[in-house]
Amino acid sequence: MKKLLTGLALSATLLASTANAGLFESFIPTDTDGFQDQSGAFLFVEYGEFFTSNGISHSWYLTDTNTNSVVDTMDIFGPSDDLFAGTTVSWDFANQTATSSSSTNGFDWSGLSGNLELGAAFSYNGDTIYSHDSLNPGNADLVDIEQISFAGFNLEASFSDTVGSFFGLPLYAGQSVAISNVAAGGTFQEVSAPTTLAIFGLGLLGLARVARRQS
Repeated sequence: MKKLLTGLALSATLLASTANAGLFESFIPTDTDGFQDQSGAFLFVEYGEFFTSNGISHSWYLTDTNTNSVVDTMDIFGPSDDLFAGTTVSWDFANQTATSSSSTNGFDWSGLSGNLELGAAFSYNGDTIYSHDSLNPGNADLVDIEQISFAGFNLEASFSDTVGSFFGLPLYAGQSVAISNVAAGGTFQEVSAPTTLAIFGLGLLGLARVARRQS
């Protein structure tokens, strides 16, 4: 009960500080300067997990919207993670890979083509639900991505679902994750291309400096 009340209190604080509220299906990293590029994830609300058979997991995924398919997945939080768990995702845009501090699997989009978007997913009771509605049965809108402004976090990914009933009252399960150094919407190509050009540009600048020193 303490865990539930703490989570709800944090949720109320976070929602009170929400700015530019709106729902999105995808997000992109914004820390892309080529130096220790990172995004953070913080598990700040979790409720009704004891109503589900295996707990709740959270992951990020890459989807090709041209084929409406998930092409890569990265685990962020597992079913045994408790409130206030934190994860750091490190982005390597030069090699087009990413790793998570909390899992052994990561992204590798170096050989992928198509229109790639980054989304958030939650798994419970053997099912996985996605922020891209087209990946859910019946195009169901089950996962929300919202813009927030709270303690350095930019986005919130969350879901809530009815998982049963108790004396006629619905039982809910849900989870919310705050994410930093990201922005709502966009495609992965929009992130990767400018970063690559910036690195190339810095290389040319270095060559120019060397040439001036030798002249």
